[in-house]
Amino acid sequence: MKKRHSFLIFLILIMVAFISIFLILHHPIKAENIQTYNATEFGFSFKYSADNFLVGNDTNNTDGGWIYVLPIASTKNQAIEEAGAIVISPRKISPSETPLDWLKSSNSGYDVSQGYETIQVGGQQAISVKYGKYVDWLIVNTPDNKERLSIAILPPSATSTDLTVLHNEMATIVSSLSFEH
Repeated sequence: MKKRHSFLIFLILIMVAFISIFLILHHPIKAENIQTYNATEFGFSFKYSADNFLVGNDTNNTDGGWIYVLPIASTKNQAIEEAGAIVISPRKISPSETPLDWLKSSNSGYDVSQGYETIQVGGQQAISVKYGKYVDWLIVNTPDNKERLSIAILPPSATSTDLTVLHNEMATIVSSLSFEH
């Protein structure tokens, strides 16, 4: 009886192995196309999903411009405000101004009593603001303290839109942010 039971278990394991191999061969897992965006004029880079997002910039602006990360699926015939985006705003700063100093200033427009966290990003101290469990806004200075990056999710104008895609991409950008030294 014991041999028969062991044989049945062996057959089941062989069947599971064949089914797994069949599924892998006929339904391969697609690797995501991860690209690196180099903002050499500001001394930083980050990774993003090129399968799902477009990255562009307007750095000819007098205020320093911005870099935007747009969901590909929502860029057809929609303004950035309608589609939502992740916006990275590099700005010149005085060397003594920390990300927290700026967040507390009237220039940020944020009420710090709403809360914030101090975290490390790219080897730099950064301030993150969460609405719920996700980071929606990150402020970090470049290592030379000449630029401040404000990275924020610009939510779509439709309030019913699921922000999961933008939050996941924000996490990819923040975790891969690196600075040239």
